[in-house]
Amino acid sequence: MEDKKFMKRPHVASPTLAWPKARTSVQWETYYTRTRTMTISSAERYVVRHSDCDLAVQTIHELLLESGAGRCTVDLTEKTATGHCDVDAHRRATSPVRVDIDQRHIPKGAEKTILGINCIPYIGRLRTVCVGTPRSDFRIPNGPFSRLAPGLLLEERGAYMNADAVAVELDREFHDDLFTIPQGLKHRPFPPVNRPESGAVGQ
Repeated sequence: MEDKKFMKRPHVASPTLAWPKARTSVQWETYYTRTRTMTISSAERYVVRHSDCDLAVQTIHELLLESGAGRCTVDLTEKTATGHCDVDAHRRATSPVRVDIDQRHIPKGAEKTILGINCIPYIGRLRTVCVGTPRSDFRIPNGPFSRLAPGLLLEERGAYMNADAVAVELDREFHDDLFTIPQGLKHRPFPPVNRPESGAVGQ
């Protein structure tokens, strides 16, 4: 774009003067079965561009496949996969996805109804969530964004994230292709775990 008033010199747009209300926004869909879950997520994150100190948007697309065979995280933007990503092993898994309860969060308060489903509020140090437990012939495992109680994360209010469910569908049939991952991904190993040396005592 040129500004004719200034001898056709390139026009420099004014930089953004403030952060947007939400620096990161995430949308995700989670599909549950008796033995497998698949979460499809898309995130947009605002970052400072070093070339002109203005804001730029980074987009991240991910898949998360879980079963009794393990957990596989796929970064569709970087075309990488991390974890246990043998799709056939996930298909053959007969044990359900792990279901547990984070003891740091305790159920507190009266049940709420969100999207027609009763949910139980859990209170933690930095967040409050409401986990729904609709009728099901199998125990719905921990959602990938809650990790504290089995069930559907329907609402979260916290220091770092606010989330609201927008739709819940029950008793749906999925094609098996939903639980596959793309071919040709670069597999990344798990990050190393720092373990204390033999005989060392942790502080």
